[in-house]
Amino acid sequence: GAVRATNKWLYLCEPWKLTAPEDQAEKEAIIATSVEAVLLIAHLFLPFAPEAAASLLSSLAFPATPLPDLSPAFNNLAPGWKVTSGEILFKKLPVPEEAAEPLPPP
Repeated sequence: GAVRATNKWLYLCEPWKLTAPEDQAEKEAIIATSVEAVLLIAHLFLPFAPEAAASLLSSLAFPATPLPDLSPAFNNLAPGWKVTSGEILFKKLPVPEEAAEPLPPP
């Protein structure tokens, strides 16, 4: 869904490789678009994962807003919007040893 598509897009854009001064505008645009995607994903999570969504919205300092009121043009946040980091939302669960073993062939 949206999370996987955003992750793939970020992976393909590789903003961490944009280190030259002339790449700064492109890097900032990628980061701004990514933050907008997180904002929209947080709103999509509200009915299913309200605590995670609330944590994301808190990090973005943005109130929960009805989806129709959000701009689909990815311009809900002003340039320079301050974002804070939060806790890890979904920690990896340990895999039991028996589940880690490969399954026998059919």
